[in-house]
Amino acid sequence: MRARFAAPLRFAARWRPAVGAVALATAHGRVWGATWCEEPYPAPPKKPCKSSAHAPPDPSTIPASEEEVEELLSSSRILLFMKGSPDSPRCRFSRAAVQILREHRVDFDHVDVLEKPSLRLALQARWPTFPQLYAEGVLLGGSDQLRELAQQGDLLDALRSSTARERAALALTLQRPS
Repeated sequence: MRARFAAPLRFAARWRPAVGAVALATAHGRVWGATWCEEPYPAPPKKPCKSSAHAPPDPSTIPASEEEVEELLSSSRILLFMKGSPDSPRCRFSRAAVQILREHRVDFDHVDVLEKPSLRLALQARWPTFPQLYAEGVLLGGSDQLRELAQQGDLLDALRSSTARERAALALTLQRPS
């Protein structure tokens, strides 16, 4: 005997029919007399990411000194430490940060932390993730914080005004992961 269902049923491809199950027969968008196995197929194993953008720096790398970092920060008004370059970012967060800055027509310099692992290690002591945007030596945050500032309409203020910049840096300090 065939059972009729008022609404068409859809089965995920990873479910297999139970032993002796009735085969699916569709007609006019309806499924007739179907059953499925209680156990799904095992999910295929995830392939490990082979990108060097996600790999930690070599353990023998010595972090850059504070003087080197401060010299680099003072050499540029707005500086983005990112993975890759603005024209070819190597992670989606760096891509998002570049996109936000370009949408607001912000002129900025960048440093590829993948090519300078000693800087990467030194900057991770200040904030654990990349990208990191600095305006006149003050950390404004990563892509999430940039997105929040842009949505609130405070990004350009934070880049131009020292008061707004300090307010954004304070908010970032309060939400810093432990």
